[in-house]
Amino acid sequence: GYQYEHCFSYDWTAMKGYHFLMRIGLMLNVLVQYSECFIDVIKTFGRRGTIKLIFETLKGPWLNADYVKKQIEKPLQLRLI
Repeated sequence: GYQYEHCFSYDWTAMKGYHFLMRIGLMLNVLVQYSECFIDVIKTFGRRGTIKLIFETLKGPWLNADYVKKQIEKPLQLRLI
């Protein structure tokens, strides 16, 4: 429903901008879809705390750098099903 397969531009900067805007739109759509479940989080952290939680989550500090490094160093396996 997002028509995400077409970038609508030949300019690389415009395509990156379109990609980031689509990601933001998808994030907002997911937040709206799960807003009923999100009420408890807002009650726990408050509005500013919830915005900070979302921001910190999008920055990606939850990934363990050592784990990611080990996964990248493993040999790649492609499986055709």
